[in-house]
Amino acid sequence: MRPCTFQLPWSGKAISLLRLSALLAYQQGLPWLDALNGYLRGNARYLADAIQTHFPAWKMMNPESSYLAWIDVSADDRSATALTQHFAKQAGVVIEDGSHYVQNGENYLRINFGTQRYWLEQSINRMLKHY
Repeated sequence: MRPCTFQLPWSGKAISLLRLSALLAYQQGLPWLDALNGYLRGNARYLADAIQTHFPAWKMMNPESSYLAWIDVSADDRSATALTQHFAKQAGVVIEDGSHYVQNGENYLRINFGTQRYWLEQSINRMLKHY
């Protein structure tokens, strides 16, 4: 199977869709990337504030390069595994404990905040209702 190609009007050369996408992303994608990063920072702030307000025993680590929040729940009466099972069954919110990813991960929850703010708010409200 041959890749789909397009004729570039400014150069007359054929280019694959993959290369065209990469070219346009580098040339014109910065405003979109800036907006996305701002949105993710806003979601991270919302999540950190919600955790500090509603789950004061939990401590959220400052995210450095992703949309995954790591939350230390070692001061909670329940383990991260118990919390994930509880929230899944009682609140319908699926989050993961850190034991699949790092040593000593049983003390951490991993929450994905790379979503629409509405869903993040709904999840926090449901977790709070069933905590």
